[in-house]
Amino acid sequence: SRSSAASDVYKRQKLHACCDNANNSTCLCPSVCRTKNIRYLGIVIDDKLDWKDHINTITDKIRKTLYIFKEIRNMLSTEMIKNIYYALVHSMLSYGILGWGGATLTALDPLIKAQKSVIRVINKKPYRYPSNELFQEFGVLDIRQTYTKTIVLHYIKHRHLQTMIGHSLSTRCRNKKFFMVPKTRTRFAQRHYTFLAPRILNRIGDDILTGQQLTSRTLTKRQITDWLFALGRDEVEKTLNHIPT
Repeated sequence: SRSSAASDVYKRQKLHACCDNANNSTCLCPSVCRTKNIRYLGIVIDDKLDWKDHINTITDKIRKTLYIFKEIRNMLSTEMIKNIYYALVHSMLSYGILGWGGATLTALDPLIKAQKSVIRVINKKPYRYPSNELFQEFGVLDIRQTYTKTIVLHYIKHRHLQTMIGHSLSTRCRNKKFFMVPKTRTRFAQRHYTFLAPRILNRIGDDILTGQQLTSRTLTKRQITDWLFALGRDEVEKTLNHIPT
């Protein structure tokens, strides 16, 4: 039928290396199948790059761990359960997050809820227990904080990504260096780590550094984690969403 023929054209496309017209379907040039998503090294990449397929895959896997934590929460210490949490849940949340962590909050919402459900079960908290207190008491970062930490560590490690500018004004920050934030035109670009990293590092400079340069890599994972806890989940979200604080 006409509809099935159109669907076949959508799925299979020619990689023309010949001199014939691109619409020529009789040549011997190889063809490729167009697909909605593909799994590569454990990451589900979709054709729209909204990461919903990958996020839904992780969400399903994390929700399957709820039964495990319900069984062990009364048998093991909090420290041991936290180690299991990092092995089963955090490992999935952090894998490849530099790529998919910049997804919209709408796409991330199921995964955010799944993470909170696991932590509530571990700590035997009611459904309406405040989220901020939930993460603070258990001592783990949420998804957006984990994404922020990953961005900072990656940006510090790869110095070729850094562009710094001096502060020439007559203020107490006169001798301080700042990271240049690239100009963007779309919200999609503003969710990318190359745009977010310098914004975050400029803010870290005001809160953590004491006259030292970030390029010396003096920040440790522990320092960044402590800073994220002190900043709070709401302030982290404002920074990631380009909202003035």
